[in-house]
Amino acid sequence: MSNIWLFWAVWVTLVVAACAGFLLIKRRERLPQENMTPLRGKFTCGGVFRYKRMTLRLAYPFVQVRLYDDFFVISHIGFIKLGYRNITRLSRDRRGLQIEHDRLGEPGRIVLTAYTKELEQQLGRVV
Repeated sequence: MSNIWLFWAVWVTLVVAACAGFLLIKRRERLPQENMTPLRGKFTCGGVFRYKRMTLRLAYPFVQVRLYDDFFVISHIGFIKLGYRNITRLSRDRRGLQIEHDRLGEPGRIVLTAYTKELEQQLGRVV
């Protein structure tokens, strides 16, 4: 009987490790536009992304924010590319740094959790 529990414990551990590895690899992928402009800053954090009927919550270190001259990219399972001019409001709430924007097709609510003050200063400088 203990062999069955050991098998399931090992199997669950391998599945969790594979999922974590997949998420870490996906956040490092880049959009083609990112290769054409120099990187100003790169930050690792967590995030909450509210799409129309779904909320995606990812803990640190599964979200990466990359800053460029004219835009920034939030990379997790997918990509969110926003121009700085698309940010309508940047505020702190109890969960983290909330980014409100006017870009259609992107999550209606973006909250970056476990972020650094440097990221807030960099984004706040251009808003």
